[in-house]
Amino acid sequence: MREIQPWITGRELDPKRDREEKQFERRSSLMTKTGGERRGMPNNFLVTGPPGCGKSTLISEIVNELRSRGYSVGGFYTPEIRHQGRRIGFQMVDIATGTAMILAHVNQPTGPSVSRYRVNIDHIDRMTSLSLERALHESDLIVIDEIAPMELFSPRFKRAVQQILDSPKPLLAAVHYRTTTGFIGALKKRPDIRLWVLSPSNRPTVRSELLRALTALLPRRTPQPPAPRGRRS
Repeated sequence: MREIQPWITGRELDPKRDREEKQFERRSSLMTKTGGERRGMPNNFLVTGPPGCGKSTLISEIVNELRSRGYSVGGFYTPEIRHQGRRIGFQMVDIATGTAMILAHVNQPTGPSVSRYRVNIDHIDRMTSLSLERALHESDLIVIDEIAPMELFSPRFKRAVQQILDSPKPLLAAVHYRTTTGFIGALKKRPDIRLWVLSPSNRPTVRSELLRALTALLPRRTPQPPAPRGRRS
């Protein structure tokens, strides 16, 4: 599981990004007033918790279980890239096809910095198109692992997340634990989400609750093979 540092270099100098996050906050505030009546029961399911608590492993298990039951799942994972036992970056892996792209890497020469990594915004945009935008139209369930500071450097990714949240299609996503403001803070406050804080002790309970909540919303589909997996914690 990746351990994103709480600071992001250069963020304070990006007024466009700040404007976009404030717009998202305003939209989410409106959802607080109207979302319950419009939508009924929540269909956006978020898992959070400190690094190493098993969010990615839990989501992967749920995805494979649902695919084995015949549900169509789209979205992406963000496994670590390791070399000689050392973490050097993260990739994005499309659940439907296994296509992988670099999310961030210690040797990437350009791009915004998060801790010692530089983020590849072009790859985030391409994965958003390949994975999320397609899943919104073709899949029964959309999965994002995870919604975190690295991914949020892409306006296209944030727009896609907003569209998914506002759609009737179920979403299962891991979300950054420490962040309580901006885009992620507004997301956590929406009335059309359910949020689980994961720990080793409650993991079996959370898994059962998520499977029950998701299957209550999903139609029956033809069984599919297990989703491709990277190296996860």
